[in-house]
Amino acid sequence: MRTLLIGMLFLFAAIFTISCAQPKSTYEANWTALTGVSNIYIFFWTGTDTTQCPFTDNQDYLSPDISTFKVATLAGTVTLYDMLLDNSGKYIVVGAVSVDTSGFYSGLSKSYAFKLGTVPIKPGFISIHKK
Repeated sequence: MRTLLIGMLFLFAAIFTISCAQPKSTYEANWTALTGVSNIYIFFWTGTDTTQCPFTDNQDYLSPDISTFKVATLAGTVTLYDMLLDNSGKYIVVGAVSVDTSGFYSGLSKSYAFKLGTVPIKPGFISIHKK
């Protein structure tokens, strides 16, 4: 009986995981090469309404403080950032700030709002029968 219960729980967990799993795709943000830059901070926002995005072009990233959206610190020579994201149909905005060796930083440069792909609804139950 216990084995049957464990098996049923495992089956339920597997079905739940498979049905809730969202296929992902790789998205790439890129920018022109910069000189005199030691680091690049990458910021990332996602949402269903672009008017809620806290990023504005050329803003000081510490006022208003958007550091909670920081997802990476890259070397100044890097010109792209790959993101593995759910195909949720939401909007994404990526921002970048360059920092020099003295610690001075630029204003935020932000991307346009980009709508992620949407995965079609999967088929429901598939039955098999003998003809």
